[in-house]
Amino acid sequence: MKAGSKRVFQQYVRVDRESVCLGDDCTAPNEKLFPIGKRDKLSDIFRMIAEYLPHMYDVVWAVDSGKKVIGYIVMDMMEQVRYEFCLEDQVFCELDIKALHCSYFHPGSCMYTKGENGVVIEKHPECRTLLDKAKCCMQERFLYELKVKGGGLCIWGEWFGRPHDNFHIVDTVRWEKNEIILRFEEGEALYISNPMGIINEKEQLIIRDARRILWVWYYYGREHTYDNMYVRQYTKSADGKIIRAEGKRCDIRDGDGVVFRPMGENAICFQ
Repeated sequence: MKAGSKRVFQQYVRVDRESVCLGDDCTAPNEKLFPIGKRDKLSDIFRMIAEYLPHMYDVVWAVDSGKKVIGYIVMDMMEQVRYEFCLEDQVFCELDIKALHCSYFHPGSCMYTKGENGVVIEKHPECRTLLDKAKCCMQERFLYELKVKGGGLCIWGEWFGRPHDNFHIVDTVRWEKNEIILRFEEGEALYISNPMGIINEKEQLIIRDARRILWVWYYYGREHTYDNMYVRQYTKSADGKIIRAEGKRCDIRDGDGVVFRPMGENAICFQ
């Protein structure tokens, strides 16, 4: 830096989103780093996010920080975009938010079938709009607090690194009915689909079983870009067979991997 020059203020926010098609599943998590100006407000950030999201008709995107919902992006039938904030439209840097996740809702998101006859049930029938339904669904996602704040990660008895050598500090948690997503301070993320047998204690998080576990990290010491993203993926079939795949995220596809014999009885041990 030359004498007398000033250091330029620069901050980033990491944004990712849910998949909207099979092609998205192959590249998930679909994330991007956005530069934040010193005076940029929440509305400025939402405009950038709206450009990053797939433009679709009659959908709602809920934007959350992993701790709370900060707003919604609504795309109507004419593909017009509007925002609704849960916070005051203030300078974004003052919010101390480093990551945002966008959850996708469409009219079918709140419908499910039940029983052998396939009876269609509507969730939150009291809500008149898709936005109101999305708000109810998002409230369900922040019902629980993760008690353990950091630790080593063991998946099906296999440690990431040597046992208890790596200590991952929890940054944000999204606790849904069918998935738990933990993000960590060094950029790692843990996706646990269909978790069962959850033990949520002060010193540990134990999950007895899961359908799919995806552990994501960036090559340590390198820039957090898609090319530097690595994964370990464990997928459990209906007959109990576990398929494990590991490598660069860009190279791993559904169905990749080899049969893995669990070395422990728990799907997840974080302590």
